[in-house]
Amino acid sequence: MFRPGRRFFSAASIGLLLVAAVHTLASIAPPPDDVATRTLRAVMDAYRYQLGLGWTPSASDVTDSLSLTISVLLALLGLQNLAVARAAGASDALVSLLCLLGALGVGGLVVLYAVYRILPPLLMLGAVEVLFLLGLARRGRPST
Repeated sequence: MFRPGRRFFSAASIGLLLVAAVHTLASIAPPPDDVATRTLRAVMDAYRYQLGLGWTPSASDVTDSLSLTISVLLALLGLQNLAVARAAGASDALVSLLCLLGALGVGGLVVLYAVYRILPPLLMLGAVEVLFLLGLARRGRPST
């Protein structure tokens, strides 16, 4: 997993797991207890979507589930990458491809959070992006 040529890729993948954990903790933490937040949550709890099958989730249900989806997918990507990095039969070309895809995907999220000015994931995923980019820049060199 931390063989030469895979170290930055593995570190970036562990970074994804850390971001997933922090995101999960932030998602399940109680919201601030102020009038504006309570009012917003009450409106979101009251607004219902008609999605068929008799299901009518609230706006809160939808946003909460999508928020936790991010945690699950980041964790899945990190674990999947680590499994490949550890696999004895995984080629360096496959690891390089996954590193490139990780850099593109995480880079897209960094841009998204920059556009919407959401600092915590911008900073955390920005650090992961740097690791993926270092993995790309250093692939194949013995000191990676």
